[in-house]
Amino acid sequence: MQESEGKCMDFIDVLNEKILLLDGSMGAYLQKKGMAAGKAPDLLNLESPELIKEVHEAYLAAGSDIILTNTFGATRPRLEEHGCSDKIEEINRKAVEIAKSAAGDGKFVAGDIGPCGLMPEPAGIVKFEDVVSVFREQAEILVKAGVDLIVVETFFDIQELRAAMIGVREASATIPIVSFMTYTPDGKTDTGVTPWAATVILEKLGACAVGTNCSTGPEGMLNIVKKLGRYSSINLACQPNAGLPEEIDGNFVYSMGPADVAAFTERFLEAGVGIIGGCCGTVPETIKLMRQKIDAYGSKKIKESNNNLILSSGSKTISIGGTSPFGIIGERINPTGRKKFAASLSEGKLSVAVRDGLKQEVAGAHILDVNTGL
Repeated sequence: MQESEGKCMDFIDVLNEKILLLDGSMGAYLQKKGMAAGKAPDLLNLESPELIKEVHEAYLAAGSDIILTNTFGATRPRLEEHGCSDKIEEINRKAVEIAKSAAGDGKFVAGDIGPCGLMPEPAGIVKFEDVVSVFREQAEILVKAGVDLIVVETFFDIQELRAAMIGVREASATIPIVSFMTYTPDGKTDTGVTPWAATVILEKLGACAVGTNCSTGPEGMLNIVKKLGRYSSINLACQPNAGLPEEIDGNFVYSMGPADVAAFTERFLEAGVGIIGGCCGTVPETIKLMRQKIDAYGSKKIKESNNNLILSSGSKTISIGGTSPFGIIGERINPTGRKKFAASLSEGKLSVAVRDGLKQEVAGAHILDVNTGL
């Protein structure tokens, strides 16, 4: 599809020059303002547009440079859970309209896309291309409605996030994409993706910034950001929670106040973060205090580029160059001259390939050449 590149290029230019401040929580903040637990926040774009605009305006007044549309759960599968998938275009378009009316000049509107709830193969049963089409549908609506960038956030499975990135890029060849994964306290996602694997994969898929949001509080997130920075040659981004929530009388209460979260701002900036904001439990006061910290910090740190060749799977990453100039490639997974292996591939069985791959890893291979040409 065709769209104007003007504002997209403006965003990249600004991001390259200065630290940008995102907004804070939408769903948790709406619950604090009276939204019933279990209700889809996306529906409020149609039911209570003035309330959504009020939230955007509160974050803008606090100093946000970027506000996210209220569309985190507005993919077709998520809306089907609430019986309103037929309103997918109306909900997403209205969300952009509300955000743009609040933002005015000098502020950026990001189309917000969260997980769609469909697990693609091989971990799930849904075809990868079908998950791509889910995200492409939402992204096309958001781009046509006039967002300045797309934020894909709170993903824990790299396959679903790959599908989201590809879907967005199929919707627009130029829209900037900021990509977030969420990590557990042990430093990996729930499906075992490491921060360095994520940043390598997402950068190659066209993200202009890569980072982490939700999950741990700011202290645990700081460790993740430092790991992301080891391999990233693009901007880092983070949106910490206000600590971990505790349910009290049916309501989620977060352990950290605005000042507690904002106190980590300078440490994130020192770690190389170029985009920062808040996630669950953060409020406009959190963003206001972050704004003060950013303004007092001074110039943005220049990200050093990594000239090594970096290759990654979902859980392992290798860097070739510098002190590690060579990588060992295992080439045993090849049906040429191997009748039993060729027959097993023809039957759709991968047990021989898996066995050979494991043997080569034990023998010291860093990379596996998988040849299934028959």
